[in-house]
Amino acid sequence: MAEEPIRTTSPASPTPGLRLFFILLCGLLFFVSPGAVANEPARPRNLILMIGDGMGFGHLEAAGYWSPKDGFNPPFACFSFAAAMSTYLAGGSYDPERVSRNPDYLFAGATDSAAAATTLATGHKTAREVIGMARDNHGRLVPVENLLEAAEKLGKATGVITTVPISHATPAGFVAHNPSRKNYPEIAREMLLESPIDVVAGAGHPGYDDDSRPRTRPAYNYLYVGGRKLWQKIVAGQAGGDADGDGTADPWTLVDQRTAIQRLADGPTPKRLLLLAPVATTLQQKRSGNPLAKAGEIPFNPGTPTLAELTRATLNALDDDPDGLVLMIEGGAIDWAGHANQSGRMREELDDFAASVAVVSDWVERHGGWKQTLLIVTADHETGGLEDGHWRTTRHSNSLVPLLARGIGVTDLKSLADKQDPVHGPYLDNAELGRWLLAGQH
Repeated sequence: MAEEPIRTTSPASPTPGLRLFFILLCGLLFFVSPGAVANEPARPRNLILMIGDGMGFGHLEAAGYWSPKDGFNPPFACFSFAAAMSTYLAGGSYDPERVSRNPDYLFAGATDSAAAATTLATGHKTAREVIGMARDNHGRLVPVENLLEAAEKLGKATGVITTVPISHATPAGFVAHNPSRKNYPEIAREMLLESPIDVVAGAGHPGYDDDSRPRTRPAYNYLYVGGRKLWQKIVAGQAGGDADGDGTADPWTLVDQRTAIQRLADGPTPKRLLLLAPVATTLQQKRSGNPLAKAGEIPFNPGTPTLAELTRATLNALDDDPDGLVLMIEGGAIDWAGHANQSGRMREELDDFAASVAVVSDWVERHGGWKQTLLIVTADHETGGLEDGHWRTTRHSNSLVPLLARGIGVTDLKSLADKQDPVHGPYLDNAELGRWLLAGQH
C-alpha cells in the first residue's frame, strides 16, 4: 500500500501541549529581548549552529512548522531573520530559472552531507563524501580550517551533537579531515584522539542495537567509535589527547545511560564528555516496528536520550568557559527518514529537533541573552523532494533549504541574502554562510 501524503493537520504534528509550550516560549523571548540588536559587535561570544539534515521547506510544512501563506510557526517563528539557502557542491549551481523550466533540474548534482557540512564549517565548496578538505590552487585535496578549530584557538569551548553515529558526515565535517566519509574508524580516532573538542554526543554505541538492547560482546560493532582498542580505552577513561595545550592528556568521560545524561543538565560536569546514547545508529528512527507507521504509533526506545536532552547536557558542560562556546547540533535522522520516505518518523525527528531549538533559545535567555549569542537554524541539503506532502525521490535534491537566525550579527547576515528566488524569496549560498561564520571566529 502506498504511503499516504503528509498533511499539515496530521495528528503527528506537534502535540497541542508541545505547540503551546513553543508559543509561550516564543512570546516570552520576544518580550524579554528582541532578535535584532542595535550597534551589535561583529563577533558573537557564543555561536550555536543547528542543522536539520535533509530538512527542506516541505518537511517543515508537513510537520506544521511552516506554510507558504503564514510563514514559520513556533519555535521557528521566534527568529528575526528568515531566508533560504542554496547547497550545491563544488562545480554545481542553483538557477531559479532552470528550476521553473525543468523541475527535474533539482534532482541533478545535489550535494551530500559530507560536502555540505564541510562547506558550512569551512566556507569551502568540495566534492561529495569529502570531510574537512577542499582542492587548492594546484588541484590537490588538502585539509582546511573549520569553525571549531578556529574557536578553539580563541579559547572557546566546542562541541558537536547528533542523532546518528558520532563519526557520521555532519559532525565529522566540523571536526575531522578525511577524503572519504566512509572511513568511520579513522574519523572517530581523529575526533577523539587528535581534536581538542570538549563534547561529542550522539549514537553509534558498539554495545547496543537499534532498539537500545544490549548486545553480547561478539556482536559488538566498533565502526563508529574508532575500533575495539580505542573503545576499550574510552571505557577505561584512558582515551583522549591534549585538549587545552598544557602538555597533559585530557581523557574523555564516557556517559552512556539516559538517566546519567539527564543529570548532566545541571551542576558540575567532567572536563571532556563523550555522551554516547545506548543505541547503534539512531536515537529512534531505526527502531523496530512498522517503519511507515504514523508518528508516535510505535513506542520509542525508553532508554535512549532525546536530542533535546543531549543538548541540555552539552550546553551545561560548555557554558562555564569565560571565552564562550561554539556548538553544532544536528538532527541527523531527519535525513535517514527522508531517504526511506518515512513520513511518520520524519515528523518524530523534526519534533525532537524543534524541541532542541526551544532548549537552546531558553538557554540563551538565561546566559547573557541575544546580545552575546548567535543562533542559526538551517539544513545541509533537502532529502526526498518532499512537496505538498508527497515524496518525489529517495535521494537528495538541490532545492533551497530554510535559513533562520537570531541574535548578535543578524543585521550583517541579512546583507548576504542578496539573491532572489521566485518561490522562497531572498537566499544566499552555504559557502557564503560558512565563510561569514568562520570570519566571526578570527
